[in-house]
Formats: sequence, structure tokens, C-alpha cells
Amino acid sequence: MKVESYGKTNAPLLVCVHGLMGHVHDFSPFIKEWEKHFHILVPDYAPGHMEKSYTETVNGQDCLMYDLGAEKIAAYLKTHFPNQKAYFAGISVGGKISIEIAGRYPELFAGAVVTDVGLGQLSKSNLCQFIEQTIPYINMQQEWKALRLELREKIPDRMLRILVQGHIEYKDKSVAQASWRDEGRKFYMLLRTSNMEDLWELEDKIQGPIVILKAPDLSAIADDDFKKMGRIPQIKFIEVPKAGHFIQITHPNVFREVVQSSILEMESRQDHHAN
Repeated sequence: MKVESYGKTNAPLLVCVHGLMGHVHDFSPFIKEWEKHFHILVPDYAPGHMEKSYTETVNGQDCLMYDLGAEKIAAYLKTHFPNQKAYFAGISVGGKISIEIAGRYPELFAGAVVTDVGLGQLSKSNLCQFIEQTIPYINMQQEWKALRLELREKIPDRMLRILVQGHIEYKDKSVAQASWRDEGRKFYMLLRTSNMEDLWELEDKIQGPIVILKAPDLSAIADDDFKKMGRIPQIKFIEVPKAGHFIQITHPNVFREVVQSSILEMESRQDHHAN
């Protein structure tokens, strides 16, 4: 696993974990400021991204499964930073990975800030229900200009629309017939059927603090999960006004500042308890 490193090696360790279809470069806008305070690690935990997915039958339904990378990152930290706890900044599914590490490897976990994910299944969230009710009914038998207008009408969230558009292609430009790129098909299948990311079994094992930046609309956190997680003392929610799921893109200053201030505060508390 390739890991990029920035900042002072004697500073608090901050592991930046990108999302399912993201990349290590997703953190590039934030590194310059964060490296003043942290030793930053950015693991490319899934080279090739969804190439490593596979299909498994769960309760009679074909589900797309995926190695989320928590084991890879935990193994790397144990090898290269033994006896040292790390903080995490997780984007989307990278937040899921951070939460999983908090529950499965508490000896490695000092705290985290994550964007719009929780302990429950993504497939039960408002975001995924919206995708399930919208994506299958897009008319792919039309020219790009007309298709783009339909996407704009049906998907008001700009970043979600851009994501969807990025996985549509016209194999023959002379024919008004669009199709899904393979990753786009897998992405939809993952959101619709996957139950691999249910982390409620780890609820009682989470010890370190977790700050979750939440979207008020089309959130990837199901309403019931949001209510249940509100009773977990280690978890704090910050709702970002007018944000969708891709908070680090639409509200980069909020993401930058909350990660930096929250983790510095967590580190200050650690130092206080140590003394």
C-alpha cells in the first residue's frame, strides 16, 4: 500500500482516508495548512478502487462487496508506528474506515473527524434512497444535451450530479444511446444492496472521540442511525448548512477548519490527561 507523508515526524499523527471512488489527491487542498500541526499520512488503500470489488449473495440478493481497507491501514500503522495512536480525517467511506478502526483497533485510535457517515448501512440513508428512486429511471436513450438537462432536473445536488455524469458514456457518438461505465454500475449496486458497512456491532468498543460533519439534506446517515448515534457520548455531530454529502468539496473551509481545530483540541485533552 502506497502512503504519502507530510509534515513534522514528531507531530501528532493524522491519517487521511479518501472515499470509495476518491483518491489521495482529495486531500491536496488541505495538506499545506494541516502539515504545520500534524504528521500526515495519506494511504492509497485501494489502488484501482472498485476493481477489487466482488459479488456475494446475501439473503438471496446479489450484493457488491468491497475490501474497505481498515485492515490494511491498521497493519501499516502497527508496523511503522508501533505503540502510537493516530487521528483520522475520513471522507465518506473513508470515514467508515476510520470508525471501523476506532472499534476494531482501539489501541491505534486517538480520535477522528469524518464527513457524513455513520455506523449504519448506507443503503438505508436518504442519499441512497434518492439514488435508488432516481438513477434507474434516467432515460439513457437520448442525446447528451437532452440527458444533461434531465440530470439537472432530477438531481439538484450539483456534486452528486457531477459524480453521476462522470460515469455515463456514449460508446458510439453517432447513436443517441448512453450507457454506464463499469464503475458507475458497481457504485449504484454498492449503494443499493451492500450491507458490508454496518458497524453497529462496534458501538460499545469505540473509545476515542469522533466528530461527524453531517449534511442536512440527502445525507448518507439514515435518520434512525442519526438518532441512535446521538446517544453515544464519544460522537459529536456538526450539521453543515446547505451541504450535501460531498462536504469537503462544497464547504472546503469548514472541513479544513473543523478537522484542524477538533484534532488539536483532542490532542490537548490527551496531553492534559497524560499530565
